[in-house]
Amino acid sequence: MKILHLNSYYIDNKLYGVLYKKLDKRCDQSVFIPIKYNREPGNEVLLQRGALYFRKIISRFHKYHYRKKLQRCFKELEGLKLMENTDFIHAHNLFCDGALAYMVNEKYGVDYVVSVRHTDFALQYRFMIQRRAFIHKVLLRATKVIFISHQSRNALFAMLPERIAQQIRDKSIILPNGLDDYWIHRITPKRTLNKRATFRLLLVGRIVPIKNINLVIDAVKTLRAKGLLNVHLTIVGGMNVGYESYYKRFLRKIEGDRCIAYLDQINDKDLLLDIYRNADAFILPSKAELFGIAYLEALSQGLPIIYASDCGIASFVKDQQVGISVTSPDVEALCHAVLELVKRYDDMCISKHFIESFDWEVVSDRLFQYYGGNSIVKREPILVS
Repeated sequence: MKILHLNSYYIDNKLYGVLYKKLDKRCDQSVFIPIKYNREPGNEVLLQRGALYFRKIISRFHKYHYRKKLQRCFKELEGLKLMENTDFIHAHNLFCDGALAYMVNEKYGVDYVVSVRHTDFALQYRFMIQRRAFIHKVLLRATKVIFISHQSRNALFAMLPERIAQQIRDKSIILPNGLDDYWIHRITPKRTLNKRATFRLLLVGRIVPIKNINLVIDAVKTLRAKGLLNVHLTIVGGMNVGYESYYKRFLRKIEGDRCIAYLDQINDKDLLLDIYRNADAFILPSKAELFGIAYLEALSQGLPIIYASDCGIASFVKDQQVGISVTSPDVEALCHAVLELVKRYDDMCISKHFIESFDWEVVSDRLFQYYGGNSIVKREPILVS
């Protein structure tokens, strides 16, 4: 089987390289990656049964001329002759790659699946109203429409006309990102809590408003001030471009607090592993978090989690006894969640099988089946209907 990937966001997400390496043992792959003239190829991986095709063909002109952008990409695809002998196409976003896959299907008859990204519905579908009619055709023509989580699917379906949503509902599937092999190979059983010691909370995530980090800090301070719990919070995460002022306020908020440790962004997995293993629980009550790989990293190290009930991970863990959900995150609710987690700590059950269901090997195998291939692994991913 020969798969053509259309991926205009490849260089900004390292997970794609991991996915293609996992698929490498299953099929031949060509990955078409259109990039801006002022950018360089990145995140390159070596495929034994395929290749990455980076092409500097996107200009500022294309930002305002959507159809011209698609035509330019289509012309480049034809020039590379990547459609020859292609059995199936995976478009990795809706408005660029999905639209391009639709054009290929129109001319060459090659079927495709399309993955829907957060920016597809949060930005493009919401604001590019003039493109919606065409995108409806893209969705209707796809053999499968893939979402990273239940929440992601709900967000798009809430915007779609009901007649379109009804037509694509049965072919819409939930397939999460996989967990890196590093964590899969180091799964650690849940430890027993020493209730006489300081309760050690850990938060891993970018310092941005949607993570509700300030609420977590206030909850920790409240628990200590009221004498409810001797708790320490460790925060790992860097500043996002565009949120410099928020980041500065965050630093002022934790300045001088001996019970809050801020470690900035950490890329060393061995160091991050030690940090997870030295914590008692993981807390990240994000709003609008469509998945959140840090939850799985924490669970892989035996840490129960505190999370918002409407975040992406919630739909995967709802039948698992792995933590406490918070319906409306505020200081009082978070304090209650922490105390409840301490109370029920020994009842938490984080199964190795649950974590292994997010193995990239399993996730890529299920994806390959959507392409029309046959399974080569026994374990099944955690899916949500």
